Amino acid sequence: MNLRDFVSNDQELMQVMDGKDRSAARCPKILEIQWDSQDDSFQASCSITENSYVSKRTVARAVVSIYDPLRWLIPLTHNAKRFLQPLWKEGYDWVSMLSEIHKEEWYRIITDITGSEKTIPRVVGVSSGNHLVATFADASSESMAACIYLCNSQSSQLLMARERLPSLRQAMRVPKMELNAVTMAFRLTEAVIRELRSMIRIERIYVFSDSEIVLKWLKNQTADRSVMVTNRLNEIRRIVEHLKSLKPDVYFNDVNSAQNPADCATRGLKKGEIWCSPMVEWTFVLKRARVQLDEKRREVPVGVNK
Repeated sequence: MNLRDFVSNDQELMQVMDGKDRSAARCPKILEIQWDSQDDSFQASCSITENSYVSKRTVARAVVSIYDPLRWLIPLTHNAKRFLQPLWKEGYDWVSMLSEIHKEEWYRIITDITGSEKTIPRVVGVSSGNHLVATFADASSESMAACIYLCNSQSSQLLMARERLPSLRQAMRVPKMELNAVTMAFRLTEAVIRELRSMIRIERIYVFSDSEIVLKWLKNQTADRSVMVTNRLNEIRRIVEHLKSLKPDVYFNDVNSAQNPADCATRGLKKGEIWCSPMVEWTFVLKRARVQLDEKRREVPVGVNK
């Protein structure tokens, strides 16, 4: 079998390659993610087609059609997912047209997010030198989210994120949703460290939350011993012990809500609001985040008493 359509980010290699074997596309799709071979970056885009007939099925199809395996687009897709969830409680079947009020709301959501395109570097970190991992967690009545960044002396880069909507069957107080978000952040951190540890040196791990209650739970300064809280604290303890066995120091920090990048994933953004600042101004750069914390800031090595 004769292989063709080769593409590389090395322009010298592309020049010496036989023309019939080179791909004509500058931006091929790699595992369904568009890759710009010249800039060596991924192109994340969000687009939903507006249909005149809007049913629960067409909304669900539109939501799942946005391929976002690393959840870079959570702030954009949040409102679409939140719109779909209550339709189950409204009693719509799969094919019935939505009411005019719901249709107008859906069209407004589509307009707010369609056409968004962002460039994300493919290469993050360097093989030499120390790195920090900073994971942020947040929750609201609408959602729980966590996002993780790899930081070095030159830059900070979003790696991936996770989001979870609250259950429709059982209401949960926001503090416990915040604890779920922090647990999600530790799970995400453990999974990412497992993949990165063989390639780069991770010196420290920071997990940030803007919830004072969760900080007290982690320090065991509360009388709340519900089954749910106990189970989450035990899971966090297990993850922290595993991470520490891999040698990096693990810290839990509180962070101001305005400086928490996970906040936008729990409330949603429009296409003109996401990632609009230069990298040097991003508030999640670890050095700046640490000095911008308010006077109540505490940096606590995570360790839940057994």
